[in-house]
Amino acid sequence: MAIELHAIDDTLCYFDLHEMGTSLHTCAYLYHGDQNVLIETGATTSHAILLEALQTAQVTPEQLDLVILTHVHLDHAGGAGKLASVAKNARFHCHPRASRHLIDPSRLRQGAYAVYGEAMNTMYGELIPIEADRVMAHEDESWLVLPDLKLQFLHTLGHAKHHICVYDPDRKVLFSGDSVGIRYLNEVTHFGKDLIFPSASPPDFDPIQTIKTLERLQKMPIQTILHTHFGPSQASEAFESTRKETELLVSMAEFVYDETMTEATMQQALCDHLAHRVNELTGQVNPDCSKFGIDLMLNSQGLLHYMQNLHTTR
Repeated sequence: MAIELHAIDDTLCYFDLHEMGTSLHTCAYLYHGDQNVLIETGATTSHAILLEALQTAQVTPEQLDLVILTHVHLDHAGGAGKLASVAKNARFHCHPRASRHLIDPSRLRQGAYAVYGEAMNTMYGELIPIEADRVMAHEDESWLVLPDLKLQFLHTLGHAKHHICVYDPDRKVLFSGDSVGIRYLNEVTHFGKDLIFPSASPPDFDPIQTIKTLERLQKMPIQTILHTHFGPSQASEAFESTRKETELLVSMAEFVYDETMTEATMQQALCDHLAHRVNELTGQVNPDCSKFGIDLMLNSQGLLHYMQNLHTTR
């Protein structure tokens, strides 16, 4: 498979990780030059594609200096341990609450099996531990300063309690992980245009914290969002879309929820809601919700989990 590198500028690019054989859903970013810095690894099942992309960029695994992981969900960081086994000189940078899962991924593995069952191995592959002295945790608003690159780490709640976004002030770009929505490309969905919807995956989805994170980020001079799912978008549009769709999503969940609700009924409610929103945004009649892929299942689980917790604590 020929891996295409999409240039942001002369030293920053992104490439498709073809997660679970799907194009244009998950990508990684690479600074290449005097410092080689990778942001996201994808799943272990994307490892061969990741190595081929590095080769296309003329970067060997041994030349990787840093790997930054926005959070440890398997589509973002499941392949970190596999990469560590060949990228011997790289240090892995993350949120303080993520570091223990990179060092000992047993709880991640257990959680993934609870969601995916035996299909987890086929979907995401093996989880391999990383030596503790190679894992670097970053506090909120801390800086990583290299000779030709400086990056700021921001703790961003809402999607996961161990989530970071990474800000590059020279380029005014934000590596957003899943904090500023998922960008569904028209090339895949055929909805009529690219659309951004929030990720509500379990177990940490918190719409209040999501909006607080967006409000914080909007105060920064960010011009471009670099989504892991998928590629760059204009910051103002991404912030506004993610906020509005988060509010509408939760309003829908509150309207349909009762204590007897199952994942299947929440998934149907979510599908109906998304079909309505796609129609409002694009004019397309009866849009195909299967175009949201696995996110439909994950978001319905996350919404149901959030609503159950909300009603338990009232």
